[in-house]
Amino acid sequence: MTTTTNTTLMTSTALAFVLGLCAVPFASAQEQDQEKKAAAKTGRLAPADAAQPATMLDLITISATMIKTAVIESMAAISAVDQDELDRIQPDTAADIFRTTPGVAASMNGDDPATAINIRGLEQYGRVVVTLDGARQDYWRVGHGSGSFYVEPDLIKEATVIRGPVSNAYGSGGIGGVVSFETKDAGDFLKKDERWALSEKLGYEDNGDGFTTSTTGAYRFSDDADIIGNLIYRDRDSYTDGNGDTVPWTGERVTSGYLKTTLRPADGHELKLGAILQRYNDQITGSSGSTSPTLSRYDTNTTNQTYTAAYTWKPDDNELIDFSANAYHNRTRAEQTQVWPTSAIGNFRFYDVATTGFNVKNSSRFDGWGLAHTLTYGLDYYYLEALSEAAHFGAGEQQGYGGFLQWQGDYEDWLQVIAAMRYDGYQLDGETRTVPPQEASISGDRWSPRLTVGVTPFDGFQLYGTYSEGYRAPGLQDVFRGGGAHGGGDAYVPNLLLQPETAKSWEARHQREV
Repeated sequence: MTTTTNTTLMTSTALAFVLGLCAVPFASAQEQDQEKKAAAKTGRLAPADAAQPATMLDLITISATMIKTAVIESMAAISAVDQDELDRIQPDTAADIFRTTPGVAASMNGDDPATAINIRGLEQYGRVVVTLDGARQDYWRVGHGSGSFYVEPDLIKEATVIRGPVSNAYGSGGIGGVVSFETKDAGDFLKKDERWALSEKLGYEDNGDGFTTSTTGAYRFSDDADIIGNLIYRDRDSYTDGNGDTVPWTGERVTSGYLKTTLRPADGHELKLGAILQRYNDQITGSSGSTSPTLSRYDTNTTNQTYTAAYTWKPDDNELIDFSANAYHNRTRAEQTQVWPTSAIGNFRFYDVATTGFNVKNSSRFDGWGLAHTLTYGLDYYYLEALSEAAHFGAGEQQGYGGFLQWQGDYEDWLQVIAAMRYDGYQLDGETRTVPPQEASISGDRWSPRLTVGVTPFDGFQLYGTYSEGYRAPGLQDVFRGGGAHGGGDAYVPNLLLQPETAKSWEARHQREV
C-alpha cells in the first residue's frame, strides 16, 4: 500500500512538472500573441525572436488610416484580395477579382475591356477613387458603357477595397470608397534564394477562338536591387451565346507591358520605379452586343500609360519617422473611327485624359499619458487635363489638392480612438460650348472630419463605431460637357453653379476573428 501510494505521488508530481514546463511556453506564446496584436493596431512592429517558429499572421494591407495593418484590426469596412486568393480564382479580367467582395460590384461591357467599380451604389467620375501603385486612374468616356479604368489582373499581387468616405485620407473624390491595386515586386515572384526566374502562362478558349500569353521574368542583382517585368498578349474573336449565335463585336486584341524595379540604397530606405504600358483594340458600340442595324460602331484603339515613383523611409531606431512619397502620371487615350452605319464610315473622334500628381505622408509614434499615440499627416495634389474631339465630352483642366491630420490613440489592448480632419480644394478651368465660346472657372473647398471609437472587450472580438464625411468636387465631365448623345448639338450651356457632392456616413460594426 505504501509503495503504491508513493508511486502514485511520484507519478503525479512528474506529470505536474511536465505540465508546468509546457505551461511556461504556452503562457509566453499567449503574451507574445497579445503583443503582436497590440503592435498591429498601432503600426508598431513586435520585437523579432529568431528562436520562435514561423507564425501565420493575418493579412496585412493598407487601411483607412493609411497605415498598413491587419484587416481584422482596421476598424473600417475593408476587404483585401491577396496573392493566394488571386492564384485560386485565376481572374481573367479585373472585374473577376471582386466577384465575392461584399458591397462591391465590378462591371464590364462585352465590347469594352475597361472596368467600373460600384461600392454601395456609388460609382463613376471619381466617386470611387481607383489607384494603381498609388496612381489615380481618372479616365472616363461618355456613353452607355460602364468602363472607367484599365488593369490587367496578371500584374496584381493585391487588391484592397475600403468602403465609404472613411477612406478620405486617400485623396479627393472618394465618397464611395477606394480601390487600391498593388502590382507585383520581384520579391513576390522570386524565392528567397533565387537570383532569377522566368514563367510562361498560356491560355486558349474555343468560344471566341482566342489565346493568351503572359510572360513574367525577374532578376535579383543583390539584396538591395531587383527588377521584374511582364508581357501579355491576348487575341480573341467574338464569342457565341447559349444558342450558338455570335455576339457581335466582343473580340479584342490586347498588348500589355510592365516593368518595375526596387532599390534599397541604405537601411530603411526604399525606392520603387514602375511603368505600365497597355494597348487595346476593340470595336465598341453604344450598347454592348446589340444587333441594331443603325447603331453606331467604332473601331477603337486605347492606350493606357502609368508611370510611378514611390519612396519610403522608415528607420528602425526612430519611431517618429515612417515617411512615404509618391509621384505618378497616368494617361489614357481612346481613338475611335466609325465603321457603322455606312453613311458615317470614317468619322473620327478621341478621348484623352491625363492625370499627374503626388502625395506625401508621415506617421509619428510615441507614448504618453497612458496611451500609445500615432500621428499621421500628409498632403496630396493632382492635375488633370482632358481633351476631346467628341462634342459631348467635358474638356479642360482640373486641379485637386488637400491635406489631412489624423490622430490614433490606443489604451492598453482594449480601447482605440481615431480622430481625423481632411481639407479639400479644387479648381476647374474650361471653355463653354456657347457661341461665341467663353472661358470659365469654378473653385471651392471643404473640411471633412472622421471619428472612430473601437472597444475590444475580449481577444478576437471588437466593436466600433465611425462617423465620417467625404467630398467630391464637380468634374469636367459634370460642368463643361456640351451637347448630348441623343441630339442637342452644342447648345448645352455648362452648369457653372453646380455644387460639390458631400457624403456623411454613420457606421457601427463588430468584428470577430475566427
